[in-house]
This record gives sequence, C-alpha cells and structure tokens, in this order.
Amino acid sequence: MGPAWIPLAMMAASAAYSAVSESKQARAQNKALEQNAQIMQQNAENTGYEASYARAQAMRNANRKQLETGVLIGAQRAKMGASGVVVDSGSFMDLLQNTAAEGATEAMAIVHEGDAAAWRHETRGVQYRSEANMQFMSRKDPNAVLVGGLLQGAASTTASAYGAGMFGD
Repeated sequence: MGPAWIPLAMMAASAAYSAVSESKQARAQNKALEQNAQIMQQNAENTGYEASYARAQAMRNANRKQLETGVLIGAQRAKMGASGVVVDSGSFMDLLQNTAAEGATEAMAIVHEGDAAAWRHETRGVQYRSEANMQFMSRKDPNAVLVGGLLQGAASTTASAYGAGMFGD
C-alpha cells in the first residue's frame, strides 16, 4: 500500500499550494480594491468642492446680473429724465418695472442653474461613495480563503483515499 499514498500526498501538497496561492491573490486583490476605494472617496470629496463652486459661481453671476440690471435701469431713468418726462409714472414706470422684473427673473434662473449643476455634482459624489463601499465590501479574508482551500483539498484527498480503498472496509 506504500506507493498508493504517493498520489494522495501529491494531491494534498497541490491543494495546499493552491490554497496558499489563492490567499496571496486575495491579499493582492484586497490591496487593489482598497486603492480603488480610496480613489473613489477622493473623487466623492472633489464633487463636494465642485458643487460648492457651482453654487458660489451661480451666486456671483446672479449678483452681477442684478448689478447690470440696476445699471440698465439707471441708464433708462437718465435717458427718460433727460427728455423731460416724469419717470415715476405711466408707461415709463412700466418699462422700469419690466426691466427690473426681467433682471430678477434672469438672476433667479442663474441661481437655479447653479443649484442644478451642484445637484449633479452631489449625485455623482453619492455614486462615487457607493462605488467605494462596493470596493471595500468586495474584499476577501485571505485567512478564510487559505483555510477553505486547505479544507477543500483535505476533503478531496480523503475522498480519493476512500475511493482507492485505502481505509479498508
């Protein structure tokens, strides 16, 4: 019965080598997953900055629009006043009010566009954070991989030994 154990010993050694190799692969994969997750987390943080910038830029543009509207209204008043008409009544007043309303509407639209852009950045940030979590959750315990491989190899070797009739009846 001596030589019959040689293939079983080789089978057990092969299983142990495979288990150790798979454990090393799990460690390497975990390292790559953690690096990818850190990149995703950094991307998520960057989208927060982009969202803040979009809102701030929209507010600056809206303020600029309001200033431009104020300058336009001032120019309209000066032009009307130079013509000798009363600017605070009638169709002249309507023109000034319409100009103010259009300016305010455009400023609000600018703020809304900034909020929409910020929301898109924030949504992308949530996606990045979710991807980072998925990367972390995809990691494998290298020790569990090793033990599982060793147990599987032992079971296969034992089944082969029984199949070869090495344990008697």
